[in-house]
Amino acid sequence: MTTAVCCEEDEADLLKVVSGVHDLEDQTEESETLIESVTIHEDYDGFNLFNNICMMKLQAALASER
Repeated sequence: MTTAVCCEEDEADLLKVVSGVHDLEDQTEESETLIESVTIHEDYDGFNLFNNICMMKLQAALASER
């Protein structure tokens, strides 16, 4: 999930999720996952930013290191 502002101009095939970065100076443990589709809240208002929510369906599950 992210803000609709982040999704409104982009197509899903241009987006990716980066996870696992805890130190922006050292991104060696990051994991990238591509986005399959995005769905912006049906009542999103880009002027007032009401309902500023975008759901992203990932192409694969995020890697978990627990």
